[in-house]
Amino acid sequence: MPTPAQLPHFLVLRPTLGHASRDGAYAHVEALVMYTRSEAAPARYGDLHPLVRWDDTPRPILHEGLRWTCQIDDRSVDAYGVHYGYTPEHTDVFTAADLGRYGKSIPALRRAMDRLQDQEGRTEDVALLLTRLARVLKVRGVVLLEPRTGESYFGEHHRIRYSAEAPNYGPMVAGIGEVVAELHRRCAARCGRVAA
Repeated sequence: MPTPAQLPHFLVLRPTLGHASRDGAYAHVEALVMYTRSEAAPARYGDLHPLVRWDDTPRPILHEGLRWTCQIDDRSVDAYGVHYGYTPEHTDVFTAADLGRYGKSIPALRRAMDRLQDQEGRTEDVALLLTRLARVLKVRGVVLLEPRTGESYFGEHHRIRYSAEAPNYGPMVAGIGEVVAELHRRCAARCGRVAA
């Protein structure tokens, strides 16, 4: 029986409309690597499974534990606050054990992303950054979920808006852009404003 490391891996994009306060409303896009148990493309979120600690075989850039996030609100049409790295085993403290696990992957990931930036130019565009990340990770493809705007979590029946298999990410770039614009408009609506 194949292990998770041997099954198809996808970069899964989870867009959410977050909390609203008197200062504004915020949305986020989170990306992580998940796997499927069959060769068929996933049809719903329940077809995807999270990689847990030690599911990965050693590779230059590990898939397990990877997290990428950005924030969206109605003050700027561009997503911002882009961060990526690895989730610590104990979630709040990055320990020596995490360093032992991810110590080689972190600089390898940075070098690979910098290399693509040198080759293709600097960009702040979330869609281009995410498709570059998918190329660096060498995953089977990218899966973009429908934005979560009301429910508290992504349930197994949550719908997939777009999926694309490597290396054909052109339509996915447009799809991610649509979702970012939609979240931007929803943030403005939550605050009773018209999106810029």
